[in-house]
Amino acid sequence: MNIALIDDMPQVLTHTRKLIQQFADSSNIDFSITCYSSSEELLADFTPHKYSILFMDIYMDGLPGIEAAQQIRRQDESCLIVFLTSSSDHLPQAFHCHAFDYLQKPVTQKDISRVLQDALRLMQTDIQYLEFTHNRQTVRIPHSEIISILSDDHRTVVTDNKGCHYDPLISFSKLTADLENESRFRQINRGILVNMDYISGFDSNLCILSNGQKLPVSTRRLSRIRQQWEDYTFASIRHKMAERRLHS
Repeated sequence: MNIALIDDMPQVLTHTRKLIQQFADSSNIDFSITCYSSSEELLADFTPHKYSILFMDIYMDGLPGIEAAQQIRRQDESCLIVFLTSSSDHLPQAFHCHAFDYLQKPVTQKDISRVLQDALRLMQTDIQYLEFTHNRQTVRIPHSEIISILSDDHRTVVTDNKGCHYDPLISFSKLTADLENESRFRQINRGILVNMDYISGFDSNLCILSNGQKLPVSTRRLSRIRQQWEDYTFASIRHKMAERRLHS
């Protein structure tokens, strides 16, 4: 798990890092922890899916934590944001950023342990991730945010719903082995895997994706793939309608 700590007070960074490391040691879990002394420093280094959790101070010199979180949310929907503050005044704004939690300073070991246990539980049960190395960094993308994976000229290219492209250091077949067992993914041609949630339609033997990609479909499998997409779309709509009725 990659974690970022953002606070303009060095003693808070040191204290919070120590608490996270103690939880990691007691749980026998390997955490990578990066510290930033300002929102601007974080944003200059931030890329989508780089961090699993951000522990961010709200009151900082320069760009406040809330505004930084809003910028991050436009790039990364899955990153868990935990706000750290000495006041609860900004609680409504925090949850508008889909904050995972909100901790008041001084943060205790009990606070950190609870948040990390909740985060691990969520990551292990509710969300499935594709994990790989890109530019010497570990990237974890939720399956739901993957649009396509292509084998292109001896390299593999992953595209997500933020328009980011990644070149994993792993072959197409190994990267997609588990995804092919998931109903949302379909291999439409040799070396081309797409997420059917992002298919807009078909034009002749081309699959049109919501990000504008037009990918060739195997002529031999075209009719079957189109039918599978239609069946999947219908089942997804029916499932969403059932959920609405359940919660209404």
